[in-house]
Amino acid sequence: MTEKDYHVIVVSNQAGVGKGLMTTADLQEITRNFVEEVEAQRGRIRSVYYCTHRAEDDCQCRKPKPGLLLNAQAEHPFIFKDTFLIGDSESDLLAAQAVGCPAIMVSNAPSASLEKLPHAPQATVPSLLAAAAFLLSKRGYNNSSKRGGNLAWWVNTF
Repeated sequence: MTEKDYHVIVVSNQAGVGKGLMTTADLQEITRNFVEEVEAQRGRIRSVYYCTHRAEDDCQCRKPKPGLLLNAQAEHPFIFKDTFLIGDSESDLLAAQAVGCPAIMVSNAPSASLEKLPHAPQATVPSLLAAAAFLLSKRGYNNSSKRGGNLAWWVNTF
C-alpha cells in the first residue's frame, strides 16, 4: 500500500488499558512491534490513535463515536468520503457512518448478515490483505483534489 502512496492510519478501541488488563506501556510496546513489522515489509503506518476508555466511560473518542476519526483528520487532512475505514465490528461501521466514510468489513461472517446493518460495508473480506487488494482494485476512487491525491484509510488492529 505504501508503494501505491496510500496512507495508513490505525484507529482502535483498546479498553484493556482502562480495565487494567494491560498498561499504557504494554500498549506502546504492542504498537512499536506492529509498526516495526510493517516497516520491515517496506510499509508505513502514518499514525496510531487509541481510545483506552471503557465503554461505560461514555467518552467521545470510543468508536462508534467519531472523536478519534476527527482527531486523525485534524492531524492528517483528508476528506472522509474519499477515505475507507477498514474494520471488524459493527461499531467500526457506525463510526464510518458518523463521518460519512465508506467502510470495508473484515469478517468471515456471511455477508447477508452484514447487509442488515445500518451502514452496510462496500465490501466484506476475510483479511487485511484482501482489504488491501480491494482498495487497489478501486484505484479510480482516489480524489485528486485531496491533499497529495492519496487515499487515507484507517485500520483496526486485530
